Amino acid sequence: PVLDDAAAAAAAAPKLRVSLLAQRYVEHAEAFLAKALDAPPNAARHLYLAVRRLFELYRALFELAHADTVKTQPRMAALFRNDILFLSRAANRFSIRYCPKLNANLRDATPDDEPVFLTFVDQLPALRDLADDLAPLPSDTQHDAAHPAAAAAAKPRFFPAAATSLLPAFGVAPGRAA
Repeated sequence: PVLDDAAAAAAAAPKLRVSLLAQRYVEHAEAFLAKALDAPPNAARHLYLAVRRLFELYRALFELAHADTVKTQPRMAALFRNDILFLSRAANRFSIRYCPKLNANLRDATPDDEPVFLTFVDQLPALRDLADDLAPLPSDTQHDAAHPAAAAAAKPRFFPAAATSLLPAFGVAPGRAA
């Protein structure tokens, strides 16, 4: 089910200070997915794959281009961390907002023996791990030291097993996701 505007607003994440590049990445990805909803099945699948590759490209280039900057400039590390968390939240939002309709549209145009299950949930662990690899911010460290139980509860972890456990709910046999 797709969330209506009121439910989406209630589930909205806090605002982050992010770079213009991260904002543009998300804007382009959302524009591609919006076009995919009205596109023919083959074009929709390619637009979906383009958005997935945008996330993968960001992760790959980030590690190559910013490794030294992150180690020497804490302010930039904080900004990059926010960018990555922003992209992670966008991937999660895209899974909720666009993937159900894309799945339905492609399922109608796909032979019965070929299951369709498009999602961005599997992008979340890689993005979160990349954000976790950045040095923790001083405020995080201070808060975690003062409140270890709250810190452990506030850092949810996403596992691919959780994503695959949802497959039967969408009528897809585990291990057969496309």
